[in-house]
Amino acid sequence: MAQRLVGVPWFNEAEYGACRALMADAELLPVRYSEWLDAITQEVAAILSQGNSPMKVTIEPTAFVAWCRERMLVRDQSARRRYAAIAAFQNMNLV
Repeated sequence: MAQRLVGVPWFNEAEYGACRALMADAELLPVRYSEWLDAITQEVAAILSQGNSPMKVTIEPTAFVAWCRERMLVRDQSARRRYAAIAAFQNMNLV
């Protein structure tokens, strides 16, 4: 089975609070960065255990809001995952 590159929406600790506040589904994100980091670390481990390669895609508040606005998307988990998937696809090293 071919290894797949999987985009993982990633928050920097310094911007986590600002990013969380901008999200339509903020209530689904842990209040503390450390709790979010624990959860995403488990997700990354699951991606690796399936033989795939996770690619951390940083969610920068201003850029993400603009990206969502251009596409008329709600700033939620679905948009974050789509953003990360597109970034991973664009960064693939095609042979």
